[in-house]
This record gives sequence, structure tokens and C-alpha cells, in this order.
Amino acid sequence: MCSTEYLDLFNKLLQIGVEYYKLGNVFPFAQWSEQKKKWVKLTLLDPDYVEVDKLQFSNRMRVDLRPNDRLKEVVHNGPEHPKTGMLFQVIPEDVRELILTNKKIPLNTNPESGSHIAHIAYKMADYDTIGTGLVERNFKPLVYKDRLRQA
Repeated sequence: MCSTEYLDLFNKLLQIGVEYYKLGNVFPFAQWSEQKKKWVKLTLLDPDYVEVDKLQFSNRMRVDLRPNDRLKEVVHNGPEHPKTGMLFQVIPEDVRELILTNKKIPLNTNPESGSHIAHIAYKMADYDTIGTGLVERNFKPLVYKDRLRQA
């Protein structure tokens, strides 16, 4: 299911590990091919553009992607643009409409639907919505230690 023909799973797992400890949040987005019966694409989304909404007493969550400037540029340039026209054509029409109207793109959290977003977070408690990276968690003690050194 995870052959190197489509996914370089080893390198993706390394990237997930680095992002997990560095940022505290990883958003792997996987795409399933019904024809090949395989996961054909695994992408790590930028956590700066992903919004998570989850209730602490439920396992369900809503994940939305805010379009970045590059995505907006490709859609606004249209299909006839010499540099971005080919990229425009691979964006689904419903996603293009959301980008043009400056709305968030809802991402599917059900792995049986063809595409799937997951959230891997380095959280201290279940009620936390997002995770915290190592640097951010250690920032306060480091600042305190520096203040003691300066005193």
C-alpha cells in the first residue's frame, strides 16, 4: 500500500518527526487512488495555514486550510497564464471558487473518503486544540535562566 513508487514513506516519516518536535503540530494530508487501491500522495501541510476546531468530549474535528498567497496567485492568474496555467488546471473547481471568494478550504478527516487530513500534535492535555513545539515550551525557563544570569 505504501510503495516507493508513489510515497517515499521513510523520508516523510523523518519530516513528520522533525516537524512534530520543532513545531508541535503536523498535518499530513494523504490522497487515496481508488483505481490503484493505494495511497498515492502524502503531503505535509503548513501549520500556519491550517485551522483546527475540536471539542474536547468528541473525537470529531473540523480542519480548514486558509489559502496562501501562492495559491491565490495561481487561481487569480487563471488557466491562460503562461507560468501558472498548468497549475490552475489541477486545482478542483470547487476549491478554486473558495479561493476566489477568499474562504477557507474544508479538509476531510474521514480516511475512507479518498483524501484525509490528520493532526499529530505534541500536546500536554486532551483539551488542548493544538500542540506546542520543544522550543516554545522551553522558552519561558530559558528566558528566566537568562534573567538570573544577568542579575
